[in-house]
Amino acid sequence: MVFITHNMDEAIFFSDRILVMGSRPGRILEEVRVDMPRPREADAVRASRQYATMREHLWSLLSQKADAP
Repeated sequence: MVFITHNMDEAIFFSDRILVMGSRPGRILEEVRVDMPRPREADAVRASRQYATMREHLWSLLSQKADAP
């Protein structure tokens, strides 16, 4: 299934891999694997260090692209 979202929390929680896309032209910047066991519980996922690290990485990818001319 392909799930498209602008919400990083949703992407991390529901995905096994995340494709981060850039803008114009829309290209894949990076594929990020989500190696968290299933079933996932939202509170446990959000409390994990792996979640925080992944969220920081995704944010840095998006921020770098936004800062580029």
